[in-house]
Amino acid sequence: MGVGSPSVLALGVASLRKLALKSIQPPNACEQLLLARTYGVDNWVLPALSGLCERQQPIGLEEARQMSIEDIVLVATVREEVRLNGFRVKTARRLESQARLKLHELECPSM
Repeated sequence: MGVGSPSVLALGVASLRKLALKSIQPPNACEQLLLARTYGVDNWVLPALSGLCERQQPIGLEEARQMSIEDIVLVATVREEVRLNGFRVKTARRLESQARLKLHELECPSM
């Protein structure tokens, strides 16, 4: 069966994407987040962010250079909450609400 075979074309782009996503195993949470953001793999975002928030080591300089400022602030905010209050990351809503609040605070500082 060659590349031009009708059976290969019948798979369609969405089927090839699903197959590729099943076979990819990002080596770490940062790589998973970068791949998720780059290729729109929404169901990888929360596990990647949770992994970055709950791991022992902080975000490294090279990792931060590749991440968006929103993701950096989100991870830093949640890590600080974990450090101060000892809770574990549980939901996407909690991550997102904390990130939005922190970004709003940075964009609109009190006078």
